[in-house]
Amino acid sequence: MRRIKINKKLVIFDLDGTLVNTDCFKLFLINILIHTPSRWFHIPLLILNVIIFYLNPKYTRDKLKLFFLKIIIKGQSKVYIKKRSKIFANYITKFKLNKNIFKYLQKYKEKKYHLVLATGSLDVYANEIAYLLGFNYVISTELSSSIKTYDGFFINKNCTGITKFEAVEKFIKTNNFQWSETVFFSDHHSDLPIFRKSQENFVIKPSLFLIKELKKYKINYKVIN
Repeated sequence: MRRIKINKKLVIFDLDGTLVNTDCFKLFLINILIHTPSRWFHIPLLILNVIIFYLNPKYTRDKLKLFFLKIIIKGQSKVYIKKRSKIFANYITKFKLNKNIFKYLQKYKEKKYHLVLATGSLDVYANEIAYLLGFNYVISTELSSSIKTYDGFFINKNCTGITKFEAVEKFIKTNNFQWSETVFFSDHHSDLPIFRKSQENFVIKPSLFLIKELKKYKINYKVIN
């Protein structure tokens, strides 16, 4: 009997700054806030916390994210957020998509690679974007909720940096993929652990710091500007 070879090649795409030309987290929360007038009186407090974030090194990005979730998402209906997420995903894929990177996505799709969207963005809209673009899997920051509403917290941790790397590594092992057959696309230095493990890397409009780190660890990469 002839054995059928199953393609286990993997390509992983970051979202913000890579596949799309925007910060989806900020844009999504602004969108929800605009459509929730009852929470507009919190706007000065939100602005104040952004200022504190830039002035106080101990006020981490994760803490700022959770504060925004507490003000804007906590208590929101899951049905309502699902509806807004679909509208948001359609907007992002139509108007904010990095068309150059999307061409790469289509190329790997034609080659029958397994497509993974790995992002620190929220699962509620990341899943919708992934569906519209034809991804097979999504690794993202998951929102905690009760049966009907969101509580403003993460289920685990914010899916960035080492947390994102650990989630990707767990996914690869669980699904019998190999780092040696993995391609990775990202724009951010926080993804350095994934860059170090992937077989082939594409960096999108990289900062000088990211280039310095890639060279420091002798990581192979190609730049896409």
